[in-house]
Amino acid sequence: MKQEYPKISIVTPSFNQGKFLEETILSILNQNYPNLEYIIIDGGSMDNSVEIIKNYADRLSYWVSERDNGQSDAVNKGFRKATGEIIGWLNSDDTYLSGCLQYVVEAFNRNPDADAIYGNFVYTNENGKILRKRLVFSKFRYETLLFHDYLGQPAVFFRREVLDKIGYLDESLKYVMDWDFFLRMNRECEMIHINRFLATYRLHKASKSSDEGGERYAQDLKYTFNKNKIKKFQSKRLDALYYGAYNVYSKFQRLYTILKDNPLDYLNVYCYYNGFSVKRIPRFLL
Repeated sequence: MKQEYPKISIVTPSFNQGKFLEETILSILNQNYPNLEYIIIDGGSMDNSVEIIKNYADRLSYWVSERDNGQSDAVNKGFRKATGEIIGWLNSDDTYLSGCLQYVVEAFNRNPDADAIYGNFVYTNENGKILRKRLVFSKFRYETLLFHDYLGQPAVFFRREVLDKIGYLDESLKYVMDWDFFLRMNRECEMIHINRFLATYRLHKASKSSDEGGERYAQDLKYTFNKNKIKKFQSKRLDALYYGAYNVYSKFQRLYTILKDNPLDYLNVYCYYNGFSVKRIPRFLL
């Protein structure tokens, strides 16, 4: 008989995110899940983060504030501390939506062979306003994930045995460490989609995502793609043709997701992400 409330370990890496950290913490604690192990790994923040963490220390299983080697290192520290049957990773500017952990447990109980559960998620702005509801593919080929990370990192949960199968985050990556992790997970594990909105993904100027387009980001993208690209044929030329064709196909897949979710919401995110307000777009475009 499956345990009704298996232990869930949630890891939050944080560094100078005091503006959002309390909302993140409360989104987890207010799930009122009875068998929760909550771990915060702070990178030695110099803002009010430590004070916020101390306010909730009696409800945390473990926390530390010390200099680390970046986000991947911090998350891995938390993973190594985690003792739960199910593990989630929530950054300190994102949140879980109401009922998230219960939905995840129910999904694992319905799918005992599943290694990981992933759901839909919501893009929000700095103030928590919804910009776009992201409906994730219920099924997808490995190549789909290779050309674009469709999964929302805060809306992915996995059994702790996954770490034994695929290892931890690649600490050489400053960006896209979640994409690399999900690619390795997809190759080795059974991943099940649930049609629930589980989490929010906040877009704001102080987030690492705002650095996309920089040289280091491009390097991490290239490295991760080449690292995870599977040889399909004995001929390099055929491989090149195959992945070239899939690259084109992936652009149509992205267009499909925009149309499926809501083109206006996508425009809203695009404008916000590029420093514009959607209100400045001429009304005839909307």
